[in-house]
Amino acid sequence: MPQDPQPWLWLASLLWLGALYFAFTGWKRSRGLTVRAALAWASAALAAQVVSEWGHAAMIPPALAAAIRAVAVSTSLCPMAAVLGAKRPQAHAWQFVVTSLWLVLTLPFLVSYGLFVPGRREMGAIPFGFALVLILMGIGNYLATRHGIAAILIGAAQLTLLWLADHAKSNSLWYLAPAALTLVGAAWVACRPAGRRSTKTPDDRLWLAFRDCYGAVWGVRVAERVNAMGRKRGWPQRLTWFGIVDSPNATPPLADGSPAGEFQRAFHMVLRSFVTADWIAEHAQTPPLVGHPRGG
Repeated sequence: MPQDPQPWLWLASLLWLGALYFAFTGWKRSRGLTVRAALAWASAALAAQVVSEWGHAAMIPPALAAAIRAVAVSTSLCPMAAVLGAKRPQAHAWQFVVTSLWLVLTLPFLVSYGLFVPGRREMGAIPFGFALVLILMGIGNYLATRHGIAAILIGAAQLTLLWLADHAKSNSLWYLAPAALTLVGAAWVACRPAGRRSTKTPDDRLWLAFRDCYGAVWGVRVAERVNAMGRKRGWPQRLTWFGIVDSPNATPPLADGSPAGEFQRAFHMVLRSFVTADWIAEHAQTPPLVGHPRGG
């Protein structure tokens, strides 16, 4: 007798729903942050996965169920694309670029699930390769942060979804693995203890929170900008990936101001292109209580 697929359908939907809870919670806490759009895309992708599993369980028309699943998989590639433009003032306008990308990616996924082009069940090399690049960029962006393990888990889930789409696998039993990986990754980001950050200086804690929230794409660029200003003005500190260190090229303090104070003001000014003043004050004063930066 054929195996009843409904237990797997409901289990997969519960796993996706758990991941959606963590993503949506992060989205609610990220008001005013430019990374919020990435969390909105992630929440939309997970919500579509939940609807897809429920649709299969409710035995909606196969074409509609396949379309929902294709949309869910293509949407899961958009959070990293949103992070790439997560800087004011272009952060809002960048979402038109991300939406265009989503439209371009969705059609090949619909084709891979047998829609629009009868008999054809392959994405094609170009869209497959582009999707693969986005997934690997997401892993690399957060690999060297404290969310590196979560990035690997979620990236593995995306790679699995990409493989399933390219091979036209629609049985929900196949989707248990990416659902479980995504849930564990989302839980890791939301619940991992902050470690020994209480021993850091306030600006160290602020920098590490920003770095973990935005990853290497923006972390490296912020550090380069602050350090470029510091070299010109002889500031006594500079940003590294692991924190703030003394600069060997520091000049003696000037009579009309402290170079250390100038460094802090410039550092905070650069961060204001991404986060709010309240977020800066919160993370500079107290160590984060959860793994994911509040508001990111």
